[in-house]
Amino acid sequence: MTFSKNLYYSIVTSSDRCAAGLMRDKSGELIENIMSKSKFLLHSKVVLPDEFTILETQLVEFFENKKINLILTTGGTGLAKRDVIPDVTEKLIDIEVPGIPEIMRVKSYQGNKMSILSRAKCGIKNNTLILNLPGSPSAIDENLNNLISTIEHAVEIIMGSHEGNHPK
Repeated sequence: MTFSKNLYYSIVTSSDRCAAGLMRDKSGELIENIMSKSKFLLHSKVVLPDEFTILETQLVEFFENKKINLILTTGGTGLAKRDVIPDVTEKLIDIEVPGIPEIMRVKSYQGNKMSILSRAKCGIKNNTLILNLPGSPSAIDENLNNLISTIEHAVEIIMGSHEGNHPK
């Protein structure tokens, strides 16, 4: 079955410096560039400070929007006290999809030993998949490019378009 419904995604950048205008959101821009080669269309893009309640409010809004099939977050996945996006994600999701962040850590470890300190999460709420990506543009480039077909397949399954055909 070919899936004909448009798929939409949103980007949430979690960064105090980007939100304050002190830094350009290179990671969000890179995600948008990589995703332009996918089946997804950009629905929305926001840059927010590393504040639990602000991020939670925005994610709830995106989860409640029936048009958004995928939320990609960037930044805030580390061990610092203000790295809260995995905590927000964990609080909101109904189903965890642990394999995606696990493979991101393993693949990234080959080039950056510190990647195993990532607390990134992936899960589902209201038929929307959310994936916490690292804040590093090089890590986004490596991980998102390798995972696009898996993410597309996951979202199509969530949307009910799967008929048992698993891509290899």
